Amino acid sequence: MALLIRNLSQIATPAGSRAVRGPSMRELRVIEGGVIVIDGERIAYAGPERDIPGRIRSSIDRDHDGGGATALPGFVDTHTHYDGQVTWD
Repeated sequence: MALLIRNLSQIATPAGSRAVRGPSMRELRVIEGGVIVIDGERIAYAGPERDIPGRIRSSIDRDHDGGGATALPGFVDTHTHYDGQVTWD
């Protein structure tokens, strides 16, 4: 089943419906006052609540108040800072 996160002030996510990387990440879609639906480990929908597709809407069984936060679904920052000195003898 799915989780609905509502009461978000903004959602900023990469434009389009496919995964992007590099310079394409600069093209943002900003949604004012939208919602996010998470189904399992997947973002099923991000956008205005009134536009949630029926098949997704019918799977929602939990509701969470986003508390006016800004959400950044779709952004994954995989870089790391490794301190090699930790492993020095």
